[in-house]
Amino acid sequence: MRQEMINLLKSAIPFVGETGKTMIQLAAHLNDLISSDAAQKTITVFSTLNQPQTLAVSGEADAQSLEDANPFGLFLILILLIMATSSLKAKKLDHQELKEDIIQI
Repeated sequence: MRQEMINLLKSAIPFVGETGKTMIQLAAHLNDLISSDAAQKTITVFSTLNQPQTLAVSGEADAQSLEDANPFGLFLILILLIMATSSLKAKKLDHQELKEDIIQI
């Protein structure tokens, strides 16, 4: 992954919760792991076994195109979705606690 993307994720740390911070750190550490020399050699060997295919983007995603997608990119999308939904869940819980406080008064 490009360093600009890692920097963008790290710049979001003050705006996310503890789970989001952990996810960003995990993404950064995975990027370091994948960028290592041993990982690059492994990726090269794997790529010789299965030549990369281009992913055609269309209006409807079928199962085969999802199987051919880059798993690392899908993982990063998953992290972003989890961070987005965790902030929504926190807002919902805050709203629910506020309602309970009002009912108790």
